[in-house]
Amino acid sequence: MCRDCVLRCVADECALALPAVSGRVTTPTKSPEESSDTMKPGTTAASTASSLGTGLNPIGFSDRKNYWCEMRKVFDRNHNANFAVQLLVWTASSQQLHTVQLADLCTVACVDCQQPTASYCSTCGPLCDACWVGAHQRHPKIPIKQAVSEVSCNCPKHPKKDVELYCVNCKNLMCSICAFTSHQGHKLLELADQASLSKSELDALSKRCSDQKKKIDVALQELVQTAKSVTAKHETFQSEVDRIGTELITLLQNRISSLKAKSVEICTKTVENLDLQQSVLTQISENLEKSSCHSLAAIQSSSDVSVISSQKLATQTLQTLDSILGESHNLEPCENDEVFSILDKTACCEAISSLGVILPPEEAIGTPGQPKICQASPTSLTLSWDPPPPPTKATRNRVTGYTVFVSRQQQHDEQRNNNQQEEEPQQQQQQHQCGSDPRITVGGLTKGTTYMVSVRAESNGIHGRNSPFKMLSTTNGPTTVEFTFSSNWDHQGVMWWLGTTPDPRHNPGNHTPNYVNPHNSGLVIASWSGTNGGAPQNALVRDCNGSNNTTNEANSWWQVDLRPCGGSVRPSKYSIRHDANGGHCIRNWELRGSNDGTTWTTITRHANDQTIDAQFGVGSWDAAPPTPTSSFSVFRVVMTGLNQSGYNHLMVAGFEIYGLLTVTTN
Repeated sequence: MCRDCVLRCVADECALALPAVSGRVTTPTKSPEESSDTMKPGTTAASTASSLGTGLNPIGFSDRKNYWCEMRKVFDRNHNANFAVQLLVWTASSQQLHTVQLADLCTVACVDCQQPTASYCSTCGPLCDACWVGAHQRHPKIPIKQAVSEVSCNCPKHPKKDVELYCVNCKNLMCSICAFTSHQGHKLLELADQASLSKSELDALSKRCSDQKKKIDVALQELVQTAKSVTAKHETFQSEVDRIGTELITLLQNRISSLKAKSVEICTKTVENLDLQQSVLTQISENLEKSSCHSLAAIQSSSDVSVISSQKLATQTLQTLDSILGESHNLEPCENDEVFSILDKTACCEAISSLGVILPPEEAIGTPGQPKICQASPTSLTLSWDPPPPPTKATRNRVTGYTVFVSRQQQHDEQRNNNQQEEEPQQQQQQHQCGSDPRITVGGLTKGTTYMVSVRAESNGIHGRNSPFKMLSTTNGPTTVEFTFSSNWDHQGVMWWLGTTPDPRHNPGNHTPNYVNPHNSGLVIASWSGTNGGAPQNALVRDCNGSNNTTNEANSWWQVDLRPCGGSVRPSKYSIRHDANGGHCIRNWELRGSNDGTTWTTITRHANDQTIDAQFGVGSWDAAPPTPTSSFSVFRVVMTGLNQSGYNHLMVAGFEIYGLLTVTTN
């Protein structure tokens, strides 16, 4: 490109970038430095252009011709082709171009106050209503969306040039001049190539938008359904509250009416009885007065016949009175005990203050299930039962306690023969109170005796119906207790029971809240093949947190002996707890049982069992004995292979066993 072409191109672009001003054109005043034929070192096109703009707006030329002529003089003065390019770059960068991005579909920031706006000035850019004053009022005002739809294909820096390339580095569209001046060394693509890439990305973005829209639509539908469900439940709840409230009001009104009617009936009968007594006593009083007068008159007379006759009449009168008083004790004055009693017991005041007595007691409180034996010994029974059904109406009460009725079968039969109701226990029955927990231990019983047992639920002094009677018997021999596995390291096993039962032989129903190592209390004996760290009895400490393991010898073992407490177990499950070592977890072993410590029976076998794999890890396994009735007093865990780390150390920091425990009383 020749000098004149470059200069003319620069002049054309700069003239477009600089708005013309009306009025007189003032020739710029040049300093001696500016009149020189060469630019001083360090002088740039921007500084030169700025100096040219003194007194002009912005350079001092109102038309393109004068501007081009002056630019040619500057060019000739500097003899530098790069000066024109620099000047073009400065001019383009100083131009205020306002391009609306496609992503800003609704609002953009105002160029003056930076507040969001939806209006666009084609001359000045985005403007809010507050800034649309003065000269802006003469400019066309269009919505942002319309400005976005009218995207121009011209270069934003050179409006007369069409965009031809895309800069990958800057992510901008540009013309060839921009590519030559501002994007040298950048990766440039043809519009068709970039459009192809953009289409694929747009397809992916469109799919993502569609997928997200579907998810949002589903979420909106769920929200609508949830709102409808909440509304429906609210309406149902309101209706139920109204129904229950109406029902309670009706019941309360009926109860009040019943109490009033009962009170009227009792008062009427009492008053009638009092009136009868009054008439009878009045008649007797009159007779006594007459008899007294006759007696005095006879005494005062001198006739012996009159005295004898008066004495006889007075005697007959008194005998008649004694006869009446003796045959009808109802003539005694009534103190209204029955009235006060019915009001106190049935509780007119309580009926109003406590809704639990609105219904009859048997309806206000449910009936518990029949009692069953959890543990039996010669002198005690540990019982449990199913609680009443949970309250389903507002009128039902929460159970606060139970009463357990225990009587010998013979006494129970006699009561039935005397037509005594089961639900109204008699004095000879034992009554045992307990809290809301449906479990109790009844002691002081006779060995080998059958008892009739029933349970009744109570709530704040109001009781329901008795459960059906159940025939339960104490044992003639050993105590038996069933232990069922619940979860790893629970409080439902034999070792835990022995640790909380100080005297399992003679008082198996006496439990303590604090666990005591049964080895230390002498109920069991723990031992092992050899000590490497810790002690064998530490395996029966519930919270052993140290290292507890045997020596590194083949067939290492640990065992617990229940013979000191007279116990034997028909096993159903057992648990082992690892010690503080991170490795050395047990992998190959057997659980064996014995009754003499010499002859052993294998209960379970494990080969490469990886159930336990961490510090203080707990594993639980089924322990089915060879026969359904097999029980053992000694249990031994025997290593049959190497542990996780390739050694014979047996790591055991806990042991528990479940099943049917039998404790002899001798």
